[in-house]
Amino acid sequence: MLSFPLGVGADDRGLAAPLVAAGLGTLFGAIGLGGTIAASYLGALASSSVLVGALFGGYGAKMSSDMMSRYSAEVNDFNFVPLHPESSSVENPSERRLSVRIGVTGWLSDTDSSPSTPWEIFDSSSDSYCLSWELEALRRLGGALKQMVLQSAIGYAKKEVIRRTFFAGLWTALAVPVGMLKFGKIVDNPWSIGMLRAKKAGEVLASALINKAQGERPVTLVGYSLGSRLLYYCLLSLAKQCAFGIVENVIFMGSPIPAGRSAEWRAIRSVVSGRVVNCFAKDDWILAFVYRSSSLEWGVAGLEKVVCVDGVENVDVGGLVTGHLQYRFVVGEVLERVGMGGLNERVVEMRVKEGEEEEIEEEKEVEELQKNETGISEKLEDIHLTQETETSV
Repeated sequence: MLSFPLGVGADDRGLAAPLVAAGLGTLFGAIGLGGTIAASYLGALASSSVLVGALFGGYGAKMSSDMMSRYSAEVNDFNFVPLHPESSSVENPSERRLSVRIGVTGWLSDTDSSPSTPWEIFDSSSDSYCLSWELEALRRLGGALKQMVLQSAIGYAKKEVIRRTFFAGLWTALAVPVGMLKFGKIVDNPWSIGMLRAKKAGEVLASALINKAQGERPVTLVGYSLGSRLLYYCLLSLAKQCAFGIVENVIFMGSPIPAGRSAEWRAIRSVVSGRVVNCFAKDDWILAFVYRSSSLEWGVAGLEKVVCVDGVENVDVGGLVTGHLQYRFVVGEVLERVGMGGLNERVVEMRVKEGEEEEIEEEKEVEELQKNETGISEKLEDIHLTQETETSV
């Protein structure tokens, strides 16, 4: 594993460090140099709006919807949401940072009011953004995945009841196909739509980065689930266009992307100057089902190591991730295990607690569903007893 730090922390190390001389003097406040002293060192460069604009992007403009509209004609809701507006403000140049982090959400639950919630674990040591994309599609996917989990949780009890009735033979023959059809009906359409739109959004993100929406600053990309797939296609698009020196680090989590395509992983490795990290959980059955059933491909980066090329770090996060739907709560813990700095420990702990509370609520929902199944079970037992009585007569 590479020993250098992942991302740029409070010390603002990164690809843009040599360009500090082209920035504002007030940026030196973090290392003890006031604007006046810095200006005396920088001279005319300190007041150059052209150079400052080149460094930070759009001559100081924010990475916001008005800048992104020209890139995102084929993708809905494509927008960079600042997580710390004060550090991204044109009006407060002294708060600007020399590195950029972009978090990409993989789905949204019914309770998620914003796609930025999982990324509030970032502190203000870098300019941090959440990429907002295809919100309606992500909400539909989140609802479908949760329904799939709830249905599977009561499946075992239902099978045991049926096996004790005269339907046992029929169940043995049809159990697996019926289960697959049921889950496929629930999740196939939202998942397939999300997979396609993640590819398009990834290409749009690559275009935005190539056109210096972030300025000349190094970018660290982090994503989970379909967010990782978006980053995968973003990096492939950058490689296709030979856009080197833009992305410093990338972290994939629970990724629905192929693990064994060496040519594509080699291309990704070529456009990332720092670390390429693949975080996986072997027991993520949701990812295993939805990906393999839709792509007919066995090797999945979110379930196993990527070993087809050198230079990809693999981190097993199975001990942190109890299921695919838990990634949005444990992003902070996963990044801590990876070795990424610049995290708000209080928010990381708060998100983990929220995940635990949601698991408790899901258990209650399952119990309620199981109670509803009790009525069906009793009817099956009655039918079985009636059938036995008629046979004996």
